[in-house]
Amino acid sequence: AGIDPEFAGRALAAAEKAWRWLERNPNAPNFKNPAGMETGEYGDWNNQDERFWAAVELYRATGKDSYHNYILRSHRVNIDLTALGWQSLGGFGAVSYLIMDEGRQNEKIAGFLRGKLLSHARVLAARAASDGYGLSLTGNEYYWGSNGLVMRRAMILIIAGLLTPEEEYVQIAQDHLHYLFGRNVLGKCYVTGFGSDPVMNPHHRPSGADRVKAPVPGMVAGGPNSRLQDPAAVKYLRRNDPPARAYIDDQGSWSTNEVTTYWNSPAVFVTAYFDR
Repeated sequence: AGIDPEFAGRALAAAEKAWRWLERNPNAPNFKNPAGMETGEYGDWNNQDERFWAAVELYRATGKDSYHNYILRSHRVNIDLTALGWQSLGGFGAVSYLIMDEGRQNEKIAGFLRGKLLSHARVLAARAASDGYGLSLTGNEYYWGSNGLVMRRAMILIIAGLLTPEEEYVQIAQDHLHYLFGRNVLGKCYVTGFGSDPVMNPHHRPSGADRVKAPVPGMVAGGPNSRLQDPAAVKYLRRNDPPARAYIDDQGSWSTNEVTTYWNSPAVFVTAYFDR
């Protein structure tokens, strides 16, 4: 509103109109691709976390009790309040509520949300303490987009460090960033254009078609995926290898070397924090 008040006013009016539709349609179906659409669906089985996050932002924007009352009713329902993904994203609502001016918070809601985030951070810290690279991933979490999970967990640890004076959370988050930039079993920097052994052949069509040897810099590759979900991975990787080694720097390996905005965005958050 302080930058473009006219646009901000239209955006807020649209958001409140959308909320009124949600109120009239509490059982609206979750997203599925329309008939004939064959691209990746990005379907969602539960939209309660989207509604929760929307209510938080609308309360912050308007101060209206109707939105705060919805938060009060919904913050204990079937929502993962630590998730920062594209499908499960209740953590964004939780964090947004906790960084709001304390005078506008409900003490019980804030305490509940803070407890969820800190409890999750303690679990991640315990896992990282038993890992040789200080990483919180378990063996079955080296899946498609594992590097995105690494960075989202670093976000949680940073946020926990902001909510509590315990410094270990920030150090563990930095260990996760070290992993991304090459302190891993392969010695691979999973970001194009950085480090001594960066990703060179990402599953990124513009980089593959521009006749320039180096790919577009600054892209986060998906990382190790022990499920071997593309022909290149099946051809070059061994199914019984340790999960953290299940990566191939090959343009055809979309299940280990794809790039996406929602793996890059948490990496931007984490690097920005440590670059303050």
